[in-house]
Amino acid sequence: MTLVRQLRQQSGKAIWIVGGGAIVSALAAAHLIDEYWIQIAPVLLGRGKRLFEPNDDEQRLTLADTTVMGELTELHFKKTKLTGCCFTWNNNFNAKCKEFNQ
Repeated sequence: MTLVRQLRQQSGKAIWIVGGGAIVSALAAAHLIDEYWIQIAPVLLGRGKRLFEPNDDEQRLTLADTTVMGELTELHFKKTKLTGCCFTWNNNFNAKCKEFNQ
């Protein structure tokens, strides 16, 4: 995480990370991912690894683009920038505030 934070502070091109659910989930939980490219192949497995690990941190995404390449479909999402705080309710119905513009 430290390296990615340091790289984000520098000027230059985007950081491209290719990896499995563990690295993606950790970076997403730290709010270090701004865009996602998700490729869908027409294969139903019935089981397998999750794309994202479960967590309590909701992040809103906006579909930016869709590309079809033969049987493969690629979805491009961008993290939605919300202003101020977004209030959600936990199981005890207590309000909690999450800052989304980190």
